[in-house]
Formats: sequence, structure tokens, C-alpha cells
Amino acid sequence: MSAPPATQGILVVDDDPVALFITRSHLSKAGFRVSCVGSVAEARKVIAEEGFENYSAVVSDYRMPVENGLAMLQYCREGDPTLGVIMATAEGEKTLIANSLRGGAVDFLDKPFSGADLIAAVRRAIDLTQSQRTQSSAVKEVSQIGQSQRMLLGQSTAALGSRFRVFFRPNEKAGGDFVAAFPLSEESFVVLVSDVSGHDLQAAYRSAYLQGFARALLSNGTSIESTFDQLNRVLMTEWNMGDEEILSLAACAAVVDSATQTLKVLNCGLPAPYIIDREGWPQALTNSVSSPLGWFQDLPLPSKRTFTHDRLLFWSDGLDDLAERMGCDPLALACRLQGANEDFGELFNVSSDDIICVQIDLDSKRFPGMEEGIPILHQNLPGSDHELIDARQEFIERSISVALPRIPAQVLHDCTICAREALLNALQHGCGGAGNAFATLQIILKPRSQKLVVRISDPGPGHHFDFLRYEEIANKELIPAHHGLLMIRYLSQALDISPQGNVLTMEFSLNPQQ
Repeated sequence: MSAPPATQGILVVDDDPVALFITRSHLSKAGFRVSCVGSVAEARKVIAEEGFENYSAVVSDYRMPVENGLAMLQYCREGDPTLGVIMATAEGEKTLIANSLRGGAVDFLDKPFSGADLIAAVRRAIDLTQSQRTQSSAVKEVSQIGQSQRMLLGQSTAALGSRFRVFFRPNEKAGGDFVAAFPLSEESFVVLVSDVSGHDLQAAYRSAYLQGFARALLSNGTSIESTFDQLNRVLMTEWNMGDEEILSLAACAAVVDSATQTLKVLNCGLPAPYIIDREGWPQALTNSVSSPLGWFQDLPLPSKRTFTHDRLLFWSDGLDDLAERMGCDPLALACRLQGANEDFGELFNVSSDDIICVQIDLDSKRFPGMEEGIPILHQNLPGSDHELIDARQEFIERSISVALPRIPAQVLHDCTICAREALLNALQHGCGGAGNAFATLQIILKPRSQKLVVRISDPGPGHHFDFLRYEEIANKELIPAHHGLLMIRYLSQALDISPQGNVLTMEFSLNPQQ
């Protein structure tokens, strides 16, 4: 609803004194505060003294000497693009409307115009001005909150230095996702990733409040179990009462103790975190799906494990959603986001959610001589998926392409085809085509040596495969069943089969000419 007319200033610009008098009379009778000037130069002087914020609309004649109405329109667009401008045009000047539209005029009046038409146009312009100023104010506020979020993120993770790497991109200027990391002692620290339902300014406020609530508890020695329990109770008993929209908080907390090399993780509603070993092979910490805080009274138990030079990788569900839209593994996106000087524009054109991706070196010590791999893909697939091998091949190819957009086409082809053949063999033979037996497909990048490594394992008894013997037999007898494995041998730069025969590892160079 518009504010009372008396509080709304209207600036009228016209070189015709009679037109100024008539326009002022109509607007003053309607209760508006009216200022009248005879030229664009005078309008600039008045606005410079009083400010754009003193006016809710401008009514400008088009045809004036020296500077016409388009000059006035341009001045307003540059000084305050939220201010509604009405252009008054004489009969026969309809062709000028196109230029005014491009300039940003919000309405037009044909001279001579009636008092009723003038008042109606001014009220429409005022409504638009108020709407645009409210929106502009909200955008500025969101931007300030976003800047605060980034500042707090930098401050809260500074203590971990290079051990902590985070990619943070709210869908808007600010968002409901956030991450904080802070020490509990000289040898231990906690990392908290949270995702408040919603993506607007209110979600950013709620996120800040709940993060502060959790941090206060954790900093005073409260366990992650008790902290999450108290957060859950606050949401269920205070925030989600009555008919109000239900607020939920997906959160994952990790407590790292370097002295005992132990890790404790409690996850409520976020995608399962991954533990990554020194070589880069990923393993999900839990396969169970938990509900966000604010839904149910009972919470899951934390998972505990020891580590040795491992890394922890976790993200908000915005990354999962984006991966689903792009048809790739979330790990492929996580790998891409770790790239230096990457252009992520095309990725986020299809993103509709906030995204946080966090990687932590669990041990501050680096293992000399060991090249740390970056996971690209990790899938546990049932034996029955052999019937879907074409779709699985497309998923593999897409995941590699997303993680490494500049991979040579031949390398991508060779790696994808070999992964397909090895996976098909594992599903059909190692899993026996059964829906309750699973093969594991993993792909990692070794950035220093510029290699892709594919590893496929299955629960089968395994077998010894003599490539030289079967190559000779296959060439003589043309046995189709052996062609896939023989192709793997020739297309990969390195091939290793475990002594049991149920783990196959292949390497592909990203620089095939070297």
C-alpha cells in the first residue's frame, strides 16, 4: 500500500509555465508535495540539493530546449534507477516512445492530459518506486550479510590454515548454508557445516543465529551429541510451533583429535561425508540417511573411527542437487571446485541452491613423497546393473568431463570404455548379476603425475587371468568374452590385478604424448 500522498514528493520538469501550473494544481489537490522546474539543468540542481530520496516520482515533458526528456530520464537512471519517471509527449511523438522505453520510463502521458490520467500515472510510478526501493534495500542488506558470512568464514577457519579448504557459494548474495571451524584444544578442533531450509534473507539470519547457538555450546565443551540435541529441541519446541512454516536444520559436525588420531562425526540431514585415504580413495562414513534437526525427537548416533594422514570431505545438499542436474557424481563436482583459477559459470547456471564444499586434512603432518589423489567418482552398484551398463558408461563419462573439462577426448574415451568393460565383468561375474551383491567403482585424479586411476572391485572369488595366454587363445579362437579385458590391457598405461583377481586397477595419462 502506498504511503500518504503528503509524504511523497513529485518533481515536475517542463519548460512551459502554463503546463507547469496545471500539473502542479492537479497534483497538489491530490495531496502530493510538488516541486516544479523549467529545465533539466534546474532539475539536476534541485535533486543535488535535496537528494533523489526526497522524490517518489518524476513527471517530465519530452520536448524541451537544450536538453529534452530523454536527458532527464538518463540522469534519473544513473542517479537512482529505482525512481519512477513519467514521460509527457505531444501528439505525433509516438515514435519517441521506443527510445523512452529503452531509457527506462515507466509510463507515458499524451498532452494535453486530464487530471485523472495524471494522478493515475503518478500513483503507478510511486508504487513502482516504492517496490524497487524496497527490493534494492533488501539486495543491499543481503549483500552485507553475505560479506559478513564470508568474513566470519575466514575468521573461523584461519586457525586451521592450509589444512582447511572450503568452497562457499550462496545461491543469492547470502544464504542458509554456513561452515565454521574452531579449536577445542591444542590437539583437537571441531568443524560444523549447516544448511537452514530456505535461500532468502531470513534463511541467512536464521543460519547465523543457529551457528552462533551451536558454537557457544561447542566452545564451552558441550559434546556434539548434546549440542545437536539442544538445537533439535529449540527447533521443535520454539520455532516449529503452530501453523508456521517448519524450519529445519541439516547439520554435520566433525570432531578431530590429532593426539589420539580419532574422528567423531554426527550427521543430521546432510549428504554422507567421505573419508579419503592418502592415495585419494574415498569411502563414505555412513550409508544411512538421517533427517534434519527439527523433524523428529530421536537423533542418530555419531560415527567414530581412527585415521592416519586421511582427509575428510563433506558438502551441503546443494552440491548433490547440482550433480543430479548435471548427471554426474557429486565427487566430480567437489574435485572441480578444488581447481585453481577455474571458471564455474556454466556449473552454477543450473544451480538452484546454496553450495558449501569442505575438505579437511585430519592430520597436520604431510606424508613425504606421497602424491595425494583427488576422488572423482565412487559408486557401489548391484550386480543387476549389468543390464544398465550403457547408462553407467554415460554417468562415468559425464563425471570425468565435469571434473576435468579440458581432458583430451581420446583419454576420456579410453578411460570410459575400459571402466565400462571392467565394470561389466565385475557385475556379471564377480557379482553374478545378483541384486544383493555389489561392485565398487572408483576413479581418482593424481594431479602431480597427471593420471587418472580407475579401480573396480567385486565380492566374487576372483580368478587368475593370464593376459598373454588368453590373448593367444583369443586371437586364434576369437573368444568374445575375452575381448573386453584384452582391450583394457592395450588402452590403459598401467594395469594391476590383485592376487585374488577381484580388484582391477587401471591408469590413464592425461598427457598421452609424453
